[in-house]
Amino acid sequence: MDESFYKQQVLSVLGNDFIIYEQVEGVFPIGNIKVVIDFIVFPKNHLLEKGFEPIYVGIEVKSPTSKKPESKFIDAVFQAHTYSLSLFDGRHLAFVLLYPPIDDFIGLEKSNKNQSPSVDIEKQTFRVTVERMAQRANVGFLKIKDSSWKIFFSGQCSYYTSRGGKKDIKNIGSVRYVGNTKRLFDIENHRWCK
Repeated sequence: MDESFYKQQVLSVLGNDFIIYEQVEGVFPIGNIKVVIDFIVFPKNHLLEKGFEPIYVGIEVKSPTSKKPESKFIDAVFQAHTYSLSLFDGRHLAFVLLYPPIDDFIGLEKSNKNQSPSVDIEKQTFRVTVERMAQRANVGFLKIKDSSWKIFFSGQCSYYTSRGGKKDIKNIGSVRYVGNTKRLFDIENHRWCK
């Protein structure tokens, strides 16, 4: 399946819950380089009423079909990270999501909800490492199943699910790791976190 298939999934599943802007131009601040992200979404009123924050979120779509899916996914994380640092209409995005998530790239699939994936240790280690690095770069993941969706970060820590609403993990995805990981910057409020 190519990227157009995955982009259509994003539009059809998220369209009821988000205002969706497609192919949005922005500027990477070092060198003022033009960038174009696949989607920027903003929650509609019914999500805001259920606790979704009034934030702009980017979504970058990549097809997992590749001879080297691990390399392609690392490149996608880096691309999403550059978008998280870029300005779109003069503002930073709260975070950027990749769709589909890493499992689709490296073949980590659960046969059912109650069974843990049967995977080799290398793939599991790769997933954990890349997801953790991505979270520190303000990159999360979008999972779509049928008509439901989930936004999550490293370790499957959910930010919001279409069925369960906002989760209780404070600042997930929205603080910037600057230099030493013990120093966190809240980009929305322009202040250092304590």
